[in-house]
Amino acid sequence: MLGHLRRPEKLLSEELEQKYRVDCWCQDIYTTMVCFVGCLILLFLSLWYDIAIIRFRNSGDIGVPFSVNSLVLALRIISILYILIFEAWLYKNRNTPSVDIFEKCLFVGILFNVVMILISEFTRPVWYYVGSVSHVVIVIMLYIILPQHNSYFRNLPPLLFTVGYFFIYANHKQPMPLLGFSGIYFGFIIANILGIIVSYMTYTIKRRNFMLQQQKERLLTLLAAEKTSLEQKNRDLEQEKERVSCYEAELRRQEVQQEKMRTLQAQIKPHFLYNTLSTIAYYCRHQPEQAYQLIGDLSVCLQGAFKFQNELVSLENELDIVYAYLAIESARMEDRLKTEFKIEGDFTDCRLPPFTIEPLVENAVRHGLAPLMTGGTLSVIAREEAACYYFEISDNGIGIPESKLAGLLSMQETIAGFGIGLTNVHARLMGLYGCGLDINSKVNGGTTVCFSIAKSAKFDKI
Repeated sequence: MLGHLRRPEKLLSEELEQKYRVDCWCQDIYTTMVCFVGCLILLFLSLWYDIAIIRFRNSGDIGVPFSVNSLVLALRIISILYILIFEAWLYKNRNTPSVDIFEKCLFVGILFNVVMILISEFTRPVWYYVGSVSHVVIVIMLYIILPQHNSYFRNLPPLLFTVGYFFIYANHKQPMPLLGFSGIYFGFIIANILGIIVSYMTYTIKRRNFMLQQQKERLLTLLAAEKTSLEQKNRDLEQEKERVSCYEAELRRQEVQQEKMRTLQAQIKPHFLYNTLSTIAYYCRHQPEQAYQLIGDLSVCLQGAFKFQNELVSLENELDIVYAYLAIESARMEDRLKTEFKIEGDFTDCRLPPFTIEPLVENAVRHGLAPLMTGGTLSVIAREEAACYYFEISDNGIGIPESKLAGLLSMQETIAGFGIGLTNVHARLMGLYGCGLDINSKVNGGTTVCFSIAKSAKFDKI
């Protein structure tokens, strides 16, 4: 309840008060300029009346002292000059708010004109009260013209004008007819009451509307800031989501690599073990030393197959598995399998995914050379070049039909007569280095499988 009784001047903080007064600047100065133009018209008319009194003061019709007439005339001229200067200042500063100077100058000018108008009443005839009725309009105009920033500043000049007017009429004017006398007094009272009420209501509504507008702007600013903050958080979440997606993709890639490793492990088929053990059993009866060597080679193959790690391996480790496998196959195929190895260059810094060369050698032996009655030759070449390490596995076996060769590396399932080692090796090389196997084959003309690894590749982990 007490909040509704607070003075409008207290509704705004000091900062908002200054902002409100600046916001009302254009309205205040233009209202003041229009009203002062009306005042200038009345002042010039009154100036003509004062000059007429001075000219006819000795005619006997007007008994006004010359000093009073001169004082009123001087005040009238000063008021006109003041208003003209003030109007020029207002027009010059119409776009540059100077609230304090404006209010002080306006307050001084209004009080000066109130005093001048009251003194000028002494120069009017005792029967002249028609002009007094027009002064009621001046009271209303004072409530309109004065800036509504302070209730005292707004109410003091018209109240002072009303009190002074009552005093002059009560003491220096002849009693008028009851209706006219009461009408003028009653008109002044009503004008003040209505002026105070309307001015206060207008002032309160404007203040509250301004305050609501400021709150709206503040809320809009907060909403814009919150929107920007939320957008930034959304961008951060999107980036975090992308990082999580990349991390999940990396995990899936590692899982795929591990699954491929497990698939390669599964390629140690039972029949390979059965044939190898049968060969070892044969040599145990006839060549025990050879059987002992074959058991060691089988151990190397099994150890390499069942101990996959995420680490890359050296070429030497990879070739150990190849040598062991070829030793077992040579014992089975005897002189039908011939091998050639050409290792040229320094492979100290070279690292390979485990079981990269062995599946290629195994495919060449099983599917290229073993079907031939006379066998053939397997060639393994590793060569260091300027920008890469080059590897080639070739045979002079039966070759691969063109119909199967076209889709060999992209097939998800095993092609009849071929394992899935080629597909796995190709996929791992593509994932790690961006380039996979290159296969050239001709029916009854042999097969060549080659790949290269750039020296700039990261030899870290799979």
